[in-house]
Amino acid sequence: MFEMDQNMYAIAQIVRRIVFLLSVFSGGILSSCQSQEVSLRYDLLGGIDWEYSGEIIFTEKPDGLIVNVNLAGPKGDVMHPIHLHYGAISEDGEIAQVLGYLEGSSGEGVFDLDTLADGRKASLELIKSQNLNVRVHFDNGRYSKEIIAYTNIGQSFLKFGPGTAADVAVCTSF
Repeated sequence: MFEMDQNMYAIAQIVRRIVFLLSVFSGGILSSCQSQEVSLRYDLLGGIDWEYSGEIIFTEKPDGLIVNVNLAGPKGDVMHPIHLHYGAISEDGEIAQVLGYLEGSSGEGVFDLDTLADGRKASLELIKSQNLNVRVHFDNGRYSKEIIAYTNIGQSFLKFGPGTAADVAVCTSF
């Protein structure tokens, strides 16, 4: 695990929140004039003792969403499971959908999200209207309970912001 000066960590968390809130309130919903695509973007924050950060972008497509994830931090040969949960990051909500695995060597992944686990068609409106969160695990083996990156999205974000590393509930449904 990585150690970071407590004050620097607190400052980094505050700066991340401010930048993210500014991006949301100044047009976090992006629009492209050429392709008429509409997207939602959220910052991913690093879990306790993990020096990761990044972003997750949901882009509308005719039959659901394309989800782009970019994770910056330590690189390696491990595959990082990423999934959506119902509820806020502080809750151990059921899995709303498994997105797949991020390449540990690049920290990047592109996923199709057609439906949620309850059968509803994925859309930006659905994401915005639901209490959801995103969790990136270290692996699906020995360290599967380690959340290396996370954020609240949709209504959970509007109510609680991205959440804090200390708030991240243990994921018992994975």
